Amino acid sequence: MQVLKFGGSSLADADCLARVSAIVRAELKEQMLLVLSAPGGMTDALVALSELAKTGRDYSIPWQALCARAEGLKSEITAQAQAPSSWPDFQELKRRLDGVACLASAQMRCTATSLALENASAWP
Repeated sequence: MQVLKFGGSSLADADCLARVSAIVRAELKEQMLLVLSAPGGMTDALVALSELAKTGRDYSIPWQALCARAEGLKSEITAQAQAPSSWPDFQELKRRLDGVACLASAQMRCTATSLALENASAWP
């Protein structure tokens, strides 16, 4: 079995995707596994978003940038070929990031409350 894996800069835009498509078609065999990972910069953006959410910091601007990049790539693909038959569910990702941020916020509030109670009980 032949395995072809592409990601990063080889999936950065519609032209890159077209080159990958040509390679896959040229190498197409009966038993082949094709693995596509995130386009260039997307993994780093996802890691940064998760770190911001985990630490309770605002991630709205990087989130908007990620969505804009993904939608731009989808538009490029649609313009050059056809609309992709599947696309990542960014709303599900957003719900998960919001959940992580909520947990981080609750943890910080609990810590602050504990500290306040400890300080209050220290006074006679």
